[in-house]
Amino acid sequence: MRLLLLVAFLFISLSSYTQHVYKATSLTFGTRLNPDYDFDWGDTEYGMSIPVHTSKDNIITIYSKTKQVYYLTTGVTELEDRTLTWKAIDTEGDNCTMYMMEVDKHIFLFIEFFNIGWYYEIIKY
Repeated sequence: MRLLLLVAFLFISLSSYTQHVYKATSLTFGTRLNPDYDFDWGDTEYGMSIPVHTSKDNIITIYSKTKQVYYLTTGVTELEDRTLTWKAIDTEGDNCTMYMMEVDKHIFLFIEFFNIGWYYEIIKY
């Protein structure tokens, strides 16, 4: 009986973990002002339609003019205020921190490196 329940649980867990597809509708760049968090955010560019894929292989791909691929190096951690965070590495070997948060029913995906960062407003397909 335990084996049957374990197999059922594993099947349900694996089948529920699938790829998610989002679309980025705006983009904002910034430069880091200090090591704590503060950024000087620039103007926001609107009216875009950039596919963003998350895969079950812990890879996030953003199909902007230059394809961005991020490999998650840590599990997802939930912070306060409906914010998820994780560490990742890009195809050039640079480490970054990524956040996904919901603010006033809008979802944002932040990508932060040591000295620069950017964020997309995204919607789920």
